[in-house]
Amino acid sequence: YQEGWPAVWKDADAIIFVYDTDERAQEQDLEFWYRSFAMPLSLRDQNCVVFAHHIKPWNGTEVKLKLGKAFQRINTFQTSIETSSDTIKREFDNLCQQAIIGALERRDKEEKRVFG
Repeated sequence: YQEGWPAVWKDADAIIFVYDTDERAQEQDLEFWYRSFAMPLSLRDQNCVVFAHHIKPWNGTEVKLKLGKAFQRINTFQTSIETSSDTIKREFDNLCQQAIIGALERRDKEEKRVFG
């Protein structure tokens, strides 16, 4: 499927990474997805967000996550079906705002390149 990935991420302005906190191997998989999608796009850290989702019942206590170096500056939020959707909505809105800012900056840079 990798041959089709450029079509998936073409013109993407933001990325939402979601993984199951009970599957520790997925924390390592995130590095792969970051290298495969965020890096080729040269996305700013603000244009990415990680939702570390708890499938099993969760009491809301922060769980120590072992995300790779690439994710140290990317906002990460722990979620579950039991928690309020306000956090997800708020962070999605923030991500959309950052995506718009990034898209405008890219457009301005491209216009300066074309028109001088």
